Amino acid sequence: MKIVFHEKYLETYSSDPAAAPGRIESILRELGGYEFVEP
Repeated sequence: MKIVFHEKYLETYSSDPAAAPGRIESILRELGGYEFVEP
């Protein structure tokens, strides 16, 4: 499985909790064994 990821996904883009800083880092740690590709 390949994970499509770009550094821009880490940006905070609104005040919505789903956009909060740090929201993706724990997921990225769990997916660390997979191949990441940029869109």
